[in-house]
Amino acid sequence: MKSREELLREAAEHPEKLVEYIAALQEQLGQKAEQLAQAQALIGELKRELFGAKADKRFSRLFRVIKARVSGLVWRRRRECVSDNWRSSESLVRRL
Repeated sequence: MKSREELLREAAEHPEKLVEYIAALQEQLGQKAEQLAQAQALIGELKRELFGAKADKRFSRLFRVIKARVSGLVWRRRRECVSDNWRSSESLVRRL
């Protein structure tokens, strides 16, 4: 992988190569976007085949439930950490 300085120097010396490179990258990006869209469509089809027409709703509902539970666990853990830190700092103040 070339350094930023090398790329800048090459671009200044040969701007036409830079344009060709950018065009090639844009083409690759377009191909990847198309492949991604096809893969997402296939995943949707497979979900519907496997779980029926309501699969998307089930997965989104399940995701929301899991997200809420994880958020609750994280919130409780943070509260416990704050509480533990508060207790330890109170005991430290008492010792002083």
